[in-house]
Amino acid sequence: MPEQDATIKKLPLVPKRSLVYFLMCAAGIIIFIFAGIYPNKKMLENQHIEARSIKDKIREQEILVPLLKDLLKKTYSGEDGFSTSETERITFEDVGNVPSIFQAAAQKSGLVFTGCEPDLSALQNGSNILLVNLSLEGDFYKFRIFLFSICKMLWLDSIDTIQIRSGVETREFMLKLRLTIE
Repeated sequence: MPEQDATIKKLPLVPKRSLVYFLMCAAGIIIFIFAGIYPNKKMLENQHIEARSIKDKIREQEILVPLLKDLLKKTYSGEDGFSTSETERITFEDVGNVPSIFQAAAQKSGLVFTGCEPDLSALQNGSNILLVNLSLEGDFYKFRIFLFSICKMLWLDSIDTIQIRSGVETREFMLKLRLTIE
């Protein structure tokens, strides 16, 4: 024990004022680390994660762009088997041919044409819009092809409603269309 007392006596006494300054500086450094450095580190980690997700999205888009270009090329080139002669405008005299036009489009797409009911009462009021209720049966994929084909018709103003009913073996599609008559 006498050796410990001798080593303690050899250590210089630190004045209280210096100890207080030391503790204040240490507290300042700790506050600086927790208030300045640590939040910036977390922010950089979050930005790194965000940058990585953006790079993944860019890679995904780079993969999908050729597929989109191919799909657009097929859509606008007419590779689906429908000619552009169906895009002629329809006149008032040709209103009677509307069911046969839709029947031909349904047959080309592989659907069963079950009915077409033009609403001629709208034409009596002087309107150039003809409402048509159309019924088809068949496969959903073939219905998609049918929709692509009728969307090429310039006299199709809009498709108001599409109702799909699932049957035992096929699906029934009912459309309400607006056609522009010249």
